[in-house]
Amino acid sequence: MKALVLAAGYGTRLYPLTKTTAKPLVPIADKPIIEYILERILPLPSIDAIYIVTNGKFFSDFVKWQETFQKKRDRKEPPILLLNDKTLSNETRLGAIKDIALAINKFAVDDDLMICSGDDIFMFDFKEFVETFEKVGKTVITLHPSNDIELLRNSGNAQINSANRVIDIVEKPSHPRTNLISPCLYIFSRSTLPMIDRYLKTDNNPDAPGYFISWLVKKIEVFSYIFEEPFYTVGDMVSYKHAQIVFGKKLKTD
Repeated sequence: MKALVLAAGYGTRLYPLTKTTAKPLVPIADKPIIEYILERILPLPSIDAIYIVTNGKFFSDFVKWQETFQKKRDRKEPPILLLNDKTLSNETRLGAIKDIALAINKFAVDDDLMICSGDDIFMFDFKEFVETFEKVGKTVITLHPSNDIELLRNSGNAQINSANRVIDIVEKPSHPRTNLISPCLYIFSRSTLPMIDRYLKTDNNPDAPGYFISWLVKKIEVFSYIFEEPFYTVGDMVSYKHAQIVFGKKLKTD
C-alpha cells in the first residue's frame, strides 16, 4: 500500500500566516502539521512508500523540511517522495482531485492507496482503519460523529447502511441528514484508482476530494470506518489557535 498526503493548497483562510509558509509546514506546538500526519502513517507495516504532493510556490520549502525530517527518522523506510504540481498561486491551483491523479500517474501507482489531507491532525491509531480495509477488500473512508451543526454544514455529510456501506455523501449541506462527517482520510483499493480519471474526464469538480467521494459512492461499493477520537482541521486562524492550545503551546502573538 502507498500513502499520499495532499499538501498543494495555498491556505488562503490562514493569511497572512500562509503567505510565506505552506499550511502543512505551519508549526502546531513543537512541530509542523505534516509531521503529526506522518506519525500516524509511518508505523504502518503495509505502507511501503509515502508521496507528498505540493505546489511550485512552496516546493523548495518542502525539500528543506524533508532534509531535516529525514535526519530525525530512526529508519529511512518507507521512503518519502515529493511531487511538485508546478502551480504558483491559489488562482491557478489544480485542485486536490487533480493532484491525486497527478501523483498516481507520476509515480505509476498500481496499488492500494491511502490518501489524507495535509492540514488534519488525527488522534487515533490508523492500524484498525487499515485492518478494516483489508477485511472488506474495498475502498474505505473514515467518518466521525459530531453534534456541531456548523461543522456538519461545512463538511461532507455521510449516510451509511447497517453494513457500514456509504450510500450517500453531500458536501456542505444546508440541512445535514446525519451526524457523520467525512474527513479527507481514505484508502482507495487498487481497482478504484482508474475511477479518478473517469471522474475528471466528465467535467466534475476537481477541487475538494469529498466531491469525488460523493460521485464514487453512486458507482461502486464504498465502506466506512467510524472513529470517535477527536481530530483537528487547521483551516483558519480560529482553528489554528485552538490547535495550539490543545497541543500545549500558547501563541506568541496572544
